Amino acid sequence: MKKIEWTAGNGQIATFENITEYSNIADHTHSVRCDEIEVTLGGDLKIFQGLREEDGIIQCMGVKIRIPAEHIDDVTNLYREYKERKQKRDQTAEDSENYYIAQKSKVQNAINQ
Repeated sequence: MKKIEWTAGNGQIATFENITEYSNIADHTHSVRCDEIEVTLGGDLKIFQGLREEDGIIQCMGVKIRIPAEHIDDVTNLYREYKERKQKRDQTAEDSENYYIAQKSKVQNAINQ
C-alpha cells in the first residue's frame, strides 16, 4: 500500500493511495487482495475518475484536486504503475476468455460430428 499525502489549496489534507489489500468483513484475521486507487480530501473518500498528467489534476466525482509541484512525479509514477498492472490483468483475463471460447468450440464440434 503506497500513500502520498499533501495539504490542498483550501487547507484540507488530500491523499492519493494505492490500496493493495483490505481486511475481510466476515473474518478480520484474513485480508482480501485488491488493487485500487483511493483518493480522500479532508477525510472524505472521493470517487476517483482519472489523473490529468499534463496539468497535475486528479479528477474525482464532483471535485478536482490540484497536485502540488513537489508531488506530481510521485503521484504520476504511482498511477502509471497501477495502470500497467491493470492492463496486464485485463489482458490475462481476455486471453483466458479467448482460450475458454476456443476450447468450448472444439468440444461442440466434436459433439456435433
